[in-house]
Amino acid sequence: AVEVQVSGREKDKMKTRMKHVKERREEHNKRLSNRIVFLKDALRYYVQSINLSSGEGRYQACVFRILHLWFENCDDEASTQVSKVMLEELQKLQQVRPFLFVARQVVSRLDESKASSDFQRAISLLLSRLLREDPHDMLLHMFAARNDDKGGGANKGKIGAAQQLIKELQASPQHTQIVQQTEILVRAYIELAALDIKNKNPEWRVGDSGDITPLLRAITWGEKG
Repeated sequence: AVEVQVSGREKDKMKTRMKHVKERREEHNKRLSNRIVFLKDALRYYVQSINLSSGEGRYQACVFRILHLWFENCDDEASTQVSKVMLEELQKLQQVRPFLFVARQVVSRLDESKASSDFQRAISLLLSRLLREDPHDMLLHMFAARNDDKGGGANKGKIGAAQQLIKELQASPQHTQIVQQTEILVRAYIELAALDIKNKNPEWRVGDSGDITPLLRAITWGEKG
């Protein structure tokens, strides 16, 4: 074996360098820890602001900031802790309707393959509450996600997660009918979009091939009959 002679001066330099590396690592860890604390506090206070707000214009800014902080930190070291805070705070919200205008952005983050992660659990909780609070608007978003493959998409994780949320809502007796009726409406829209209007006979009448009125007439929207 070849022995390397290291002078006392070189040893001192190495010790100094190692000390600097250790100090920088500790400083980095401290900054990271502080950043996570500030992120969690910011999310809590923004959610609390929504509970205290009165009027749509007042809480929109809070919703945008919540989504920005949450989504920007969903793939780094802070992800788990940030999403846990969101899970806790979403349960404290009196209502989640303030998030309705950003529903598309939230739905786009669905992924059944990562359902056990805190991020996906928080996403599912928010969408589940939105579906129950405003099913008429939210179901259209959810069916669009479930039918993602029909539009040329192939996000199987989103499709599966959307289908599961729709099933859970349909299992609720008070929402069963609206889910069924919305599905009929969506099917009618899809058939209408697929019609070849360029080659359509100008003499076409209701009842001819491609007529969606039977589907639409089946929609009662809660009427008793």
